[in-house]
Amino acid sequence: MGVDYNVALLHANWPTVQAFQQCIDRQGWPIKLAKNDDARWQKPLDYVPKTLGLPVEFKGEPLELEASFVILSSTKSFAYSFDRPPDHQSNNGTTFVLRPEDVLKPVEINETLSRLGADARFNDGDHVLTLTFRSEKKEWQAGAYILAGLIKCFDGYGFELQAGEHGRSDFADSLLKEAADLESKK
Repeated sequence: MGVDYNVALLHANWPTVQAFQQCIDRQGWPIKLAKNDDARWQKPLDYVPKTLGLPVEFKGEPLELEASFVILSSTKSFAYSFDRPPDHQSNNGTTFVLRPEDVLKPVEINETLSRLGADARFNDGDHVLTLTFRSEKKEWQAGAYILAGLIKCFDGYGFELQAGEHGRSDFADSLLKEAADLESKK
Protein backbone atom coordinates (compact mmCIF):
# COMPACT_ATOMS: atom_id res chain seq x y z
CA MET A 1 0.00 0.00 0.00
CA GLY A 2 1.20 3.48 -0.78
CA VAL A 3 0.36 7.14 -0.40
CA ASP A 4 -0.28 9.23 -3.51
CA TYR A 5 0.84 12.84 -3.79
CA ASN A 6 -0.37 14.83 -6.78
CA VAL A 7 0.59 18.06 -8.51
CA ALA A 8 -1.69 19.57 -11.14
CA LEU A 9 -0.41 22.17 -13.61
CA LEU A 10 -1.96 24.18 -16.39
CA HIS A 11 -0.91 22.88 -19.79
CA ALA A 12 0.97 26.12 -20.57
CA ASN A 13 3.11 25.64 -17.43
CA TRP A 14 4.10 21.99 -17.97
CA PRO A 15 7.92 22.00 -18.16
CA THR A 16 10.48 20.35 -20.37
CA VAL A 17 13.00 18.16 -18.59
CA GLN A 18 15.60 20.91 -19.18
CA ALA A 19 13.44 23.67 -17.66
CA PHE A 20 12.62 21.48 -14.68
CA GLN A 21 16.27 20.55 -14.11
CA GLN A 22 17.22 24.24 -14.25
CA CYS A 23 14.60 24.93 -11.56
CA ILE A 24 16.00 22.13 -9.39
CA ASP A 25 19.56 23.36 -9.90
CA ARG A 26 18.62 26.95 -8.93
CA GLN A 27 17.21 25.59 -5.67
CA GLY A 28 20.37 23.58 -5.01
CA TRP A 29 18.44 20.36 -4.51
CA PRO A 30 20.32 17.00 -4.75
CA ILE A 31 18.32 15.53 -7.61
CA LYS A 32 18.92 15.09 -11.35
CA LEU A 33 16.21 14.25 -13.87
CA ALA A 34 18.57 13.80 -16.79
CA LYS A 35 21.84 15.03 -18.24
CA ASN A 36 21.76 17.56 -21.06
CA ASP A 37 22.76 14.91 -23.62
CA ASP A 38 19.71 12.76 -22.71
CA ALA A 39 17.16 12.36 -25.54
CA ARG A 40 14.44 13.60 -23.16
CA TRP A 41 16.26 16.87 -22.31
CA GLN A 42 14.23 19.24 -24.47
CA LYS A 43 10.98 17.25 -24.35
CA PRO A 44 8.12 17.75 -21.89
CA LEU A 45 8.48 15.87 -18.61
CA ASP A 46 6.80 12.50 -19.13
CA TYR A 47 6.61 8.84 -18.13
CA VAL A 48 9.76 6.87 -18.96
CA PRO A 49 8.91 3.43 -20.41
CA LYS A 50 10.33 0.28 -18.79
CA THR A 51 10.68 2.08 -15.43
CA LEU A 52 8.37 2.78 -12.51
CA GLY A 53 7.67 6.07 -14.26
CA LEU A 54 10.33 8.59 -13.32
CA PRO A 55 13.98 7.59 -13.02
CA VAL A 56 16.11 10.19 -11.22
CA GLU A 57 19.49 10.49 -9.62
CA PHE A 58 19.21 11.36 -5.94
CA LYS A 59 22.38 12.31 -4.09
CA GLY A 60 24.40 10.66 -6.84
CA GLU A 61 22.50 7.35 -6.74
CA PRO A 62 19.97 6.10 -9.33
CA LEU A 63 16.41 5.85 -8.06
CA GLU A 64 13.07 5.14 -9.73
CA LEU A 65 10.01 6.98 -8.50
CA GLU A 66 6.62 5.37 -9.02
CA ALA A 67 4.93 7.99 -11.16
CA SER A 68 1.79 8.49 -13.21
CA PHE A 69 1.53 11.27 -15.79
CA VAL A 70 -1.96 12.24 -16.97
CA ILE A 71 -3.20 14.86 -19.38
CA LEU A 72 -6.76 15.52 -18.29
CA SER A 73 -9.53 14.92 -20.83
CA SER A 74 -13.08 13.69 -21.00
CA THR A 75 -11.68 10.14 -21.12
CA LYS A 76 -8.66 10.47 -18.77
CA SER A 77 -8.72 11.25 -15.08
CA PHE A 78 -5.96 11.56 -12.51
CA ALA A 79 -7.69 8.87 -10.42
CA TYR A 80 -10.53 6.37 -10.47
CA SER A 81 -12.87 5.10 -7.77
CA PHE A 82 -15.54 2.50 -7.23
CA ASP A 83 -19.08 3.39 -8.26
CA ARG A 84 -20.56 1.99 -5.04
CA PRO A 85 -20.30 2.47 -1.27
CA PRO A 86 -17.23 1.03 0.48
CA ASP A 87 -17.33 -2.41 2.07
CA HIS A 88 -15.92 -1.01 5.31
CA GLN A 89 -15.44 2.50 6.62
CA SER A 90 -13.72 3.60 9.82
CA ASN A 91 -11.67 6.47 11.20
CA ASN A 92 -8.64 4.80 9.64
CA GLY A 93 -10.02 4.91 6.11
CA THR A 94 -12.22 3.24 3.58
CA THR A 95 -11.91 -0.33 2.31
CA PHE A 96 -13.27 -1.82 -0.89
CA VAL A 97 -13.21 -5.52 -1.69
CA LEU A 98 -12.71 -5.95 -5.42
CA ARG A 99 -15.58 -7.79 -7.06
CA PRO A 100 -15.73 -9.17 -10.63
CA GLU A 101 -18.66 -6.89 -11.49
CA ASP A 102 -16.93 -3.71 -10.26
CA VAL A 103 -16.54 -0.83 -12.68
CA LEU A 104 -14.23 2.05 -11.88
CA LYS A 105 -15.42 5.58 -12.51
CA PRO A 106 -13.18 8.59 -13.20
CA VAL A 107 -12.64 11.01 -10.33
CA GLU A 108 -13.27 14.62 -11.37
CA ILE A 109 -10.29 16.70 -10.27
CA ASN A 110 -12.20 19.92 -9.65
CA GLU A 111 -14.78 18.17 -7.46
CA THR A 112 -11.91 16.60 -5.51
CA LEU A 113 -10.13 19.94 -5.07
CA SER A 114 -13.38 21.66 -4.08
CA ARG A 115 -14.01 19.02 -1.37
CA LEU A 116 -10.54 19.79 0.00
CA GLY A 117 -11.38 23.50 0.13
CA ALA A 118 -9.04 24.42 -2.73
CA ASP A 119 -9.79 27.24 -5.13
CA ALA A 120 -7.54 25.87 -7.91
CA ARG A 121 -9.29 24.56 -11.03
CA PHE A 122 -8.06 22.53 -13.99
CA ASN A 123 -9.44 21.66 -17.42
CA ASP A 124 -8.94 19.25 -20.29
CA GLY A 125 -5.35 19.46 -21.50
CA ASP A 126 -3.92 20.29 -18.09
CA HIS A 127 -1.46 17.88 -16.47
CA VAL A 128 -1.34 15.86 -13.24
CA LEU A 129 1.73 14.08 -11.91
CA THR A 130 1.05 11.50 -9.21
CA LEU A 131 3.91 10.04 -7.18
CA THR A 132 3.18 6.96 -5.08
CA PHE A 133 5.31 6.56 -1.97
CA ARG A 134 5.72 3.38 -0.02
CA SER A 135 8.30 2.80 2.72
CA GLU A 136 11.60 3.82 1.08
CA LYS A 137 12.93 7.00 2.71
CA LYS A 138 14.95 8.08 -0.34
CA GLU A 139 11.83 7.88 -2.54
CA TRP A 140 9.96 10.21 -0.17
CA GLN A 141 12.85 12.66 -0.11
CA ALA A 142 13.45 12.69 -3.87
CA GLY A 143 9.72 12.85 -4.55
CA ALA A 144 9.33 15.83 -2.22
CA TYR A 145 11.86 17.76 -4.31
CA ILE A 146 10.08 16.81 -7.55
CA LEU A 147 6.66 17.84 -6.24
CA ALA A 148 7.95 21.05 -4.63
CA GLY A 149 9.76 22.01 -7.84
CA LEU A 150 6.62 21.66 -9.96
CA ILE A 151 4.70 23.74 -7.43
CA LYS A 152 7.27 26.47 -6.82
CA CYS A 153 8.73 26.90 -10.30
CA PHE A 154 5.74 26.15 -12.52
CA ASP A 155 2.78 27.30 -10.40
CA GLY A 156 1.55 23.79 -9.69
CA TYR A 157 -1.11 22.89 -7.16
CA GLY A 158 -0.21 20.02 -4.82
CA PHE A 159 -2.63 17.75 -3.01
CA GLU A 160 -2.70 14.52 -1.04
CA LEU A 161 -6.07 12.91 -0.42
CA GLN A 162 -5.50 10.67 2.61
CA ALA A 163 -4.74 13.57 4.98
CA GLY A 164 -6.48 16.19 2.85
CA GLU A 165 -3.39 18.38 2.55
CA HIS A 166 -3.15 20.75 -0.39
CA GLY A 167 -1.81 24.09 -1.55
CA ARG A 168 0.80 25.93 -3.50
CA SER A 169 3.95 27.35 -1.91
CA ASP A 170 2.91 26.41 1.65
CA PHE A 171 2.28 22.82 0.58
CA ALA A 172 5.65 22.73 -1.22
CA ASP A 173 7.37 24.08 1.90
CA SER A 174 5.80 21.34 4.01
CA LEU A 175 7.09 18.72 1.55
CA LEU A 176 10.60 20.20 1.73
CA LYS A 177 10.45 20.25 5.53
CA GLU A 178 9.41 16.59 5.49
CA ALA A 179 12.38 15.77 3.24
CA ALA A 180 14.74 17.61 5.62
CA ASP A 181 13.22 15.87 8.65
CA LEU A 182 13.78 12.49 6.99
CA GLU A 183 17.39 13.44 6.29
CA SER A 184 17.99 14.18 9.97
CA LYS A 185 16.63 10.72 10.91
CA LYS A 186 19.52 8.79 9.38
